[in-house]
Amino acid sequence: MKNLFLSLLIFSFIAPAFADEDTDPRPRENKRRVLRHERRRERNRMHEYQLEFVKPYTTYEIQKEPSGGTNPVSSSHTERGIRFTYAPLKKKTLGYFFAVAYLEYGGSNSNSLRLESGGSYTFSKLLYSLVGVQLHKFLNAETAQIIDLGYGVQALLGFQITQQFGVKLGYTYTKFIEKEFGGSKINTTFLSPEIGVYWAF
Repeated sequence: MKNLFLSLLIFSFIAPAFADEDTDPRPRENKRRVLRHERRRERNRMHEYQLEFVKPYTTYEIQKEPSGGTNPVSSSHTERGIRFTYAPLKKKTLGYFFAVAYLEYGGSNSNSLRLESGGSYTFSKLLYSLVGVQLHKFLNAETAQIIDLGYGVQALLGFQITQQFGVKLGYTYTKFIEKEFGGSKINTTFLSPEIGVYWAF
């Protein structure tokens, strides 16, 4: 009886060690498959944040409507600004983006803020597109008497030159809410092709 009890005691310590041995190769293969999938997903993932120097080339179309009729005015100006973008891009995947841009206008003291949002599609690690809507607000009171709040659409094409640096080409259309100034109704539209250089992180 003592020998039987001693044998059972020894077996109770030895058995778990053998039970922990992986005799079935399938769990090990599943683990390798999961690791390969994680590595592939990391390769397809791009940096999510972008800090960009952006330069639009805007054409202003302004229509004044006094009692005598409509007088359209068109002029072109350049501006410059910075844009911060959050875009979790993954190769061959639909996604989304959010951005905020601060713009200053050449030849005046005007500045504005532009909020942007929409969808994205990543063709490869080198090429992607951003398409969406934007809300545009002028910040200084003098300009806001004539051009204040606008809304519109935009399309951007991004080129990821290196892992950290890239270039964007885009086009933005903005229609501003009608204002009354000096007895006239003023309707303003911005047509803005733009180029940007960004740092991704």
